[in-house]
Amino acid sequence: DTVTSAAFSPDGQRIVSGSSDKMLRLWDARTGVAIGQPLAGHGSSVLSVAFSRDGQRIVSGSADNTLRLWDAQTGAAIGQPLEGHGNGVNSVAFSRDGQRIVSGSADKTLRLWDASPTAWMDLACRRLQHHPLLNQPETLTNDPEFIKVSVRSRAVCEHREWGHSVRSNQVSTSWGGHVIHRIASLFGR
Repeated sequence: DTVTSAAFSPDGQRIVSGSSDKMLRLWDARTGVAIGQPLAGHGSSVLSVAFSRDGQRIVSGSADNTLRLWDAQTGAAIGQPLEGHGNGVNSVAFSRDGQRIVSGSADKTLRLWDASPTAWMDLACRRLQHHPLLNQPETLTNDPEFIKVSVRSRAVCEHREWGHSVRSNQVSTSWGGHVIHRIASLFGR
């Protein structure tokens, strides 16, 4: 399949490529060998790819009119696709501080997106604030561990119990931050 975009990681050790088969791939820049499995999630050709300055995240733009964020270490999608363009996303880039993404589209627009990890956590909590998962978990299951996690997640959302690591620009791995990050990936961006 046609490779439509490629970018080096900031340290020059890896390359990410996007292609017409709807996939992203990571490559070892020294050996040219593929790293892990292809990253799947777009519904059409991947037109543009970019690493964040810290090398921890990748953003991709697609002919399916969406952007996606990816964990550059694990290849996991972060949240749901970013929607808003009316045509293919031809260009993507992170801001220097990694807090925003800019995208350019065949719909003749540029869009700015909030890429800060804490913004994603806030959005997940807002979307889930009335969901039974956080408010009435006992209506979904009688599993005591599930209910415990749901109650703790509600507390995390109510008190915004996550931190921000300046070194890695990632949400801290506190129990609460991890739970909400997982919930965000399941229920919305």
